[in-house]
Amino acid sequence: MLPKQIRFWARHGNVNAGLVMITLKQGQELHWHNGAYTDEGYCSIDVIYRFGAGDNFIVSERLERGCDCDGPYSTWVEVRAKIIEYPPYLHKTHSVFRVESYWNDHFNIEMPLWKKETEENRDIYAERMGY
Repeated sequence: MLPKQIRFWARHGNVNAGLVMITLKQGQELHWHNGAYTDEGYCSIDVIYRFGAGDNFIVSERLERGCDCDGPYSTWVEVRAKIIEYPPYLHKTHSVFRVESYWNDHFNIEMPLWKKETEENRDIYAERMGY
């Protein structure tokens, strides 16, 4: 049995950005995008959160693209966090589902325990130079 929806905390943006509580229903994807010019070029970040129908995990894909003084680059990472079922306890009559988490001392909350599945890094000019 899987939950109809799952909730978890996520952090977006740079160091000064805040936290966001995300709720995903089964089969739902949430897309987030941020981009800006920098002193050396530009940077664009796309994040997708996905809770596939029938999956016992959530997926986060992050694609960062940009260009700086060393030329264009990109990084793509896919991570997953398991969904855990806690059986009914004492007065509760139904199971509770939560994302496997760890305690984040800095923010004083539980954050998803993401496990890396895939990662790709590209530095276009370095590839052309044979590095």
